[in-house]
Amino acid sequence: MGLGRWGVVFLCASAFARQPFKFEDLKKLIETNDLRSVEAVLPHLPLPLRSHFTLMKNSVSQQESDPLHPRAILYGDDARFIVTFGGHPAYESFQTLETAEFVEPRKEVELREIVFSAGNPARFSEINPHQCTTCHRTPARYVWPEYLTWERAYGEDDDKIQSGSGEYESLRPPQPQSQAGAKSPAYLALGLNFR
Repeated sequence: MGLGRWGVVFLCASAFARQPFKFEDLKKLIETNDLRSVEAVLPHLPLPLRSHFTLMKNSVSQQESDPLHPRAILYGDDARFIVTFGGHPAYESFQTLETAEFVEPRKEVELREIVFSAGNPARFSEINPHQCTTCHRTPARYVWPEYLTWERAYGEDDDKIQSGSGEYESLRPPQPQSQAGAKSPAYLALGLNFR
């Protein structure tokens, strides 16, 4: 008995199954398209990566944040590859992407930094640079508390934001602004349509 048409459809769909997006894919994306800023990179990231994120209103990382310009942590469908950015042009880390990738065969986390400056090509750090391992340690590990409570994140209590709370008011509407006073393209690439 043959596969039948549904078996053929299944085999064809499997052949085109989405491969996980990794650091090397991001590097190739940036270099191939000559992307020279965080804002230029973000719209090119795969939709699943841009669709799953957490906003940190007060970050303790090297990427500064505040309630109106939160740090975005993009984690995709399975959090095996994470990309982060800060949201205010005045912050020193504004033109820096940080990445964390779980490397399955070795069961290790690889941290990297991608720095953009003055329209020059991106600079890619080595794996687990000192500025990352200062907090993430060696061997590198993720630095956050266990879920249900993430202090300093929007929705820090089991992803809930209570109407009328201070958190709700600071999100309603968070108006990330660029230096020119326009909406920040970084947040717009995440589908956040601030008023």
